[in-house]
Amino acid sequence: MNYYSGAGNFWDVQGVPILRITGNWLQNQADGGDNDAVVTVASTYLPGATPLFLEPWTHIELYMGQNSFSRILPYLPVEVNAPTSVTITGPSFGVVGSDYVFTALTGPDFASTPLTYTWQATDLATLEVSGGIRDTRNLRWQRPGWKAVRTTVANGAGTVSATQYLYVFPTNAQIRTTYLPLALGGAGTNAGSQPVVRETSPAPSAGSVPASGTLDQIARGGLIDGPLTATFPVEPQAKDVVFTVLVSDPSLTARLKAPDGTTSPLQAVSTEGAVLFEGATAWQMDVANPQPGDWQLLLDGQRGGAYYALATLDSSLQVSLDGFPTAAVPADQPLHLQSAVHDSQATSTAQDRSQVSQVTLTTVDAGRVREAMSATG
Repeated sequence: MNYYSGAGNFWDVQGVPILRITGNWLQNQADGGDNDAVVTVASTYLPGATPLFLEPWTHIELYMGQNSFSRILPYLPVEVNAPTSVTITGPSFGVVGSDYVFTALTGPDFASTPLTYTWQATDLATLEVSGGIRDTRNLRWQRPGWKAVRTTVANGAGTVSATQYLYVFPTNAQIRTTYLPLALGGAGTNAGSQPVVRETSPAPSAGSVPASGTLDQIARGGLIDGPLTATFPVEPQAKDVVFTVLVSDPSLTARLKAPDGTTSPLQAVSTEGAVLFEGATAWQMDVANPQPGDWQLLLDGQRGGAYYALATLDSSLQVSLDGFPTAAVPADQPLHLQSAVHDSQATSTAQDRSQVSQVTLTTVDAGRVREAMSATG
């Protein structure tokens, strides 16, 4: 426990005779001396106490606190409420050279301020700032790869921290979504205009006979850098199509536009327990007897989010791939596959009009596959 003292030594106030009378009397007493008209300076000294001030103030000025309170305030005990949590909001994906907003929100909302925020991000200089319950920073990276954004919040009563991760791609064209067992597609600078990608489910095979698979899904995915449109061509043979959309940012909005121009909202679904996309915001729509033509997924939201969209078709138009190897193959080895498209409900060869073409893929090593999956999953 600390003790402090303070005193005044002025009493000769014109127009206030009571102060002048008592002050003069104390001044002339044997054990008196300097005083404030009520208390002598000598009597304010306490063993072990630290004198804070001796000022030409009267006892009234000391008692009312109009002069003395500012001198006492720094020594009064103050309750400091410690921060107990901090959450970081920001994108999960980014592109080299672009600015991304990260906000740290400290709890509880009655935590004592000012709070010291220490921002530490991979490849960036540490930044320390002082502020209130919320602090927002713009971050930009010049190199691709996984980045960690860590914020530590502190005041005199405690410290808390949180970390968020994001993957920074070299360009928008580098962003891909991996969907097992195989995803096929071409390069493109706009995720919404990539060539048609159909997912394949390899059929069982025996011995060394190359496997084959039928394709009944169209996939889209990539970074959301503002409003975008993803197109899904639906053939006249389709009896049903299920559109599934997953996004990293729950503030994104999604609508589905039919070939005739009508738009519809999608229904929210849960991703709890999902292997690759648990925690993502997901929507779905099942369209029976869909109009043939281009269906468009309209996405809108802040830049930095990512999406994955899948159209699963129930159609007599079958797309197949033949020639999958049945055993592991070395990296960077070309795979020569044969694709075929035909209508299983065609009543004649003329109606079927099957199309056959050759497809060449290049294998990659397992480490690169895992890296791609972790970067986009």
